[in-house]
Amino acid sequence: MKKFSLLSFFCFFLVLPVSFGFSDEKNSDRPLVRSIAASPVADKKIKLSWSLPLDFQAEELQIFASNSPIVNKEDLTNENKIAEIKSDKTYYIVQTTHYGDFYFAVVAKTQSQMLYPLLIPSVNTTVSPVRLIATGRELAKNQKKTERTYEEGQMREIPLPYLDILEDLGRKPNPLDEKVIKAGKSLAGEYEDSNKKLLEPYIFEVDSTKAENGDDYFLYSILKNYFQKGDYSKAKTELKNFLGVNRSSYTTNRAIFYLGESYYFCGDFKQALTMFLSIETVYPSLTRKWIDSALDLYEIE
Repeated sequence: MKKFSLLSFFCFFLVLPVSFGFSDEKNSDRPLVRSIAASPVADKKIKLSWSLPLDFQAEELQIFASNSPIVNKEDLTNENKIAEIKSDKTYYIVQTTHYGDFYFAVVAKTQSQMLYPLLIPSVNTTVSPVRLIATGRELAKNQKKTERTYEEGQMREIPLPYLDILEDLGRKPNPLDEKVIKAGKSLAGEYEDSNKKLLEPYIFEVDSTKAENGDDYFLYSILKNYFQKGDYSKAKTELKNFLGVNRSSYTTNRAIFYLGESYYFCGDFKQALTMFLSIETVYPSLTRKWIDSALDLYEIE
């Protein structure tokens, strides 16, 4: 009996480091910051903030800025990189050198020194520009600095033609030819990972039985009439209406989770991520697998 106990004791300590090592590696698979926000705080200064998920592990955070939206990994260039900071930071003050529109992205460098290039709007990259406009005093100051004098008889320079860059940025790209779209889908299908399958729908135990009245009753009705029947589009609409009225936090959190599932099963993985991320601290173990799955499907979308 003693020999068996000693053997079990040593086996436990041999397995323990391996288990912890695997857990750390899994948690660092997707070092993605959340809930990015940006706002001006002073002349030519912008505060950039974000939140870190549970068990976030990364070597460092890299901050990118551009005058146009940062949407592709090709935008993560050294020219756009403005800072490298510690991975435990949740804000950064950006000092600009000029006025205009600014977009930002915060991307983590993994512990294997690789940049994790996944960009998700409103999650780790901003979707609306921070617009810095020069004040009247600043304009007058700059005008005074650049003002020059002309000798008698000397002609002024001919002004350059004005280019409406903002209007060009607002134009939508020309639609792709149908044959090009079809060929692209066919090519993408060749590389689709068959292991990335949809999760099974999840319902909290408290919502599996009919409630007598109140918020839980209305939520149960939505789940029974639409969600459980696979009508996720209608369930999405009804859940948004349900959340439009002030509810208890307990019921609201469950409804947000079901709304995330509805977006997920409708194929809108970006909105599903937003919902799951918003309640990640409420249901950490449950939302983690849904976030991971939505990220997988969002990447191959």
